[in-house]
Amino acid sequence: MRLRHPTPDDPTGLARPRTFDANYGAGVRRGASLGGGGTFFVAWQLGYLQGLARHGVRIDTADRMVGTSAGSIVASTLAHGKLHQMFVETEALALVPELVRVLFPADATKPSQQAALDRYLHATDADPATILAIGQAARTADTPGPATMARDLILVVGEHWGADALWMTTVDTDTGDRCVVTVDAGVSVAQGTAASSAVPGIFAPQPLGGRTCMDGGVCGTGVHLDLLAGADKALVLSLYRDEELTEGMLTLAPGDLTRELDGLRASGTEIFFQAPEHHPMDIGGLMDPKAVPGALAMGARQADSDVADRGIADFWD
Repeated sequence: MRLRHPTPDDPTGLARPRTFDANYGAGVRRGASLGGGGTFFVAWQLGYLQGLARHGVRIDTADRMVGTSAGSIVASTLAHGKLHQMFVETEALALVPELVRVLFPADATKPSQQAALDRYLHATDADPATILAIGQAARTADTPGPATMARDLILVVGEHWGADALWMTTVDTDTGDRCVVTVDAGVSVAQGTAASSAVPGIFAPQPLGGRTCMDGGVCGTGVHLDLLAGADKALVLSLYRDEELTEGMLTLAPGDLTRELDGLRASGTEIFFQAPEHHPMDIGGLMDPKAVPGALAMGARQADSDVADRGIADFWD
């Protein structure tokens, strides 16, 4: 399914309305949604997916991999067949947290950075005005230039698209449009990943055609399950379970994830859902490099359990 459809109103052809009615996943046999969640969730997903791979469950065989923020980094790694390599490198880097901080800086050291980050962290809804306010703050935050992040990510995910299956989500800072970056977008995979993971206040929004785009989680979802609607089956990796979200944050509101999962099931898609067994704040926080070893181990432990007790191998087969 080719996703880029330029129009006079959208010459980039990247905007995709969030709707389950579009059946974006029609014809997809196996899909995966790798959600957003900072450095912690990059590590957890690596541990989980590498754990599955050790048991012969290869998520890189998905017909579609939807990556958002942290998940876009992991999905790009999968698409390039570098899951094991990145797992090993992250495991080694975890022994030297200072190096992780260089690759994934988490500090908003300037007032404009902190203001943008706070707008995102404390956003309790995904109303258009909320998203546009975050976008404005992201554009004006005094962060390193956009080329810096894209350049750094080349070292992690490369420049070339590893698979047509890779779809990465991002949000236009000027319009609030949810955009989807694929191999048809005409940008490097590193630039697409940089846009999807451009946390407001931490990283500069990325230029994509005529758009300026920020983190794909800034729109009321970290998983974008409508992009898999109509698929036969889908693995969904989320930072949280809905019952854990007692108040709004990061443009997410309680009940949002449940509504997405229900919408995906209603489209006829069978779901295997998993989230970290412990809240990231229990082991250091979303962006703390010191949380990486615990997150890697947690993901691997849950993968072993899902193979032994929940039948994920049969599900994915």
